[in-house]
Amino acid sequence: MPKSKAQVLALHAAVVTHFDHEYGRNESRLVSWQRLCRNVSVEEGTSITQCKKKLRGTFINIVDFVQARNNGTAVRAFASAGELSRYMKSAGREKFFPLAKAEENPILRWMLIHVR
Repeated sequence: MPKSKAQVLALHAAVVTHFDHEYGRNESRLVSWQRLCRNVSVEEGTSITQCKKKLRGTFINIVDFVQARNNGTAVRAFASAGELSRYMKSAGREKFFPLAKAEENPILRWMLIHVR
């Protein structure tokens, strides 16, 4: 059942809060990127650049990721940005994370894909 606009907005606010708490807003902290790697089951890098390279091929839905972390379950990874995009389109608006909200956290913003 589709969520109301207010529910979707609250969900997006919770995602930003989660990222702020888990990773902070300082994108130059290696420990934040290493934690993100661990949390999406990607091998940690020894530098931010290495972490980003390892994460670059990982396609997860941000909303699903936060919900999985909160529930203690694994998040579904997609084979490509196109596959993730198709999933998001079919799943509904709550799976889309708005760029304006992502701007609040640089690590969160980095994870966005362009949905076509």
